[in-house]
This record gives sequence, C-alpha cells and structure tokens, in this order.
Amino acid sequence: AFASQDPRLLLHRQEVGAPLLSTQRIGRIFQEEFFRALVPDEKSHSAISREHLQIWASELPSTDLHAANGTPTQGVPCDFFLTNFSQNGTVVNGSHVTGKGEQIRLHSGDVIGFVRGDSPGAPFLKLRFHLTG
Repeated sequence: AFASQDPRLLLHRQEVGAPLLSTQRIGRIFQEEFFRALVPDEKSHSAISREHLQIWASELPSTDLHAANGTPTQGVPCDFFLTNFSQNGTVVNGSHVTGKGEQIRLHSGDVIGFVRGDSPGAPFLKLRFHLTG
C-alpha cells in the first residue's frame, strides 16, 4: 500500500504481468499517518484497531474470465474479500461484520465503515473499495 498525492486515498496496485498481490492489511500500525489525518478525534482514532482488517484476493481458475458478479476481468481474474480483525467490527455496505476473522466478499464500489464500540451502527469513517485500471 502507498499513499497517493491525495491524502484521502490509500492505494494498492497490481503491476501488469506481475504476480497477484493478494493482501492489503489496514489499521493504525500500517497506515498511522493516513488515519491520523482523516480522524484527528482521539476517541474515534483509537477505535481503529492496530490491525483492523485485511482485504485479500482469491485468484479464480484461469478458465473463468468473469468475476463472481459476472463482470469480465482484465489481468488476473480474482474475487476480493474483507476479513475483520477488530473487536469493534467493520461495516460493509451497512452490514456489521463483528466476529474476529469473519469474512465478507467485496465488490467494486462497496463502502467500508469504521465504528466505535459505543456506537456500532454509525461509522465515523467510510472508505470506498474501488477497482480501477
């Protein structure tokens, strides 16, 4: 992962022809400056776990040229998943993923929310999972 010139973007790029970059770990230990800039409130900032979640890719068989949602793929065909590691949980499109190790499939455009333990239904920070180029 690396920060872009826009401090609100967290990027993970796959180089054409390179092996599948299968894992993006997200949390304060990995992106401290990113989260500090977006969430200056200490109470909310501390609700972002050191290792909050992981987004990972599962490569599809080479004969399948479409992602699970039927969209034709370019490059390495794969599906994406989010694994929650936070005690506070993670919200994906309004669904609260609460168990440590619980997984949910991700699609381009999905909204990932961070919540505090005292207000689990109201994300204080939302990120959008987006697949581009």
